[in-house]
Amino acid sequence: MCSLNIYNYGKEERINIRPLDIDSYTPVVYEPQSVSVSPRSQTLLGTVFYGELQEGSGVQGWSSAIGVEIEVGGVTKRYE
Repeated sequence: MCSLNIYNYGKEERINIRPLDIDSYTPVVYEPQSVSVSPRSQTLLGTVFYGELQEGSGVQGWSSAIGVEIEVGGVTKRYE
C-alpha cells in the first residue's frame, strides 16, 4: 500500500501519478494511475500501484527510496 499527500494549489481536477523505484537493481515499470483531486485542496491518496518486472527477474521487500512522476495538464515532472 502506498500513501501520498497531494497538495493541489491550482485548479486541476485530475492528475496522473506513477511511482519510481529509484535504487532498485531490478527495474519495475509501474502503471500510472489517474486520480481525482479537488482544486485548492490536500488529498491523502492510499492506493496500490501495479507494475511489470523484466522477464526472469523478481523482487520482494520494501524500500524508502521511492520517487514519483506526476502529470498535470500534459506536463510531466519527476520527484526523486
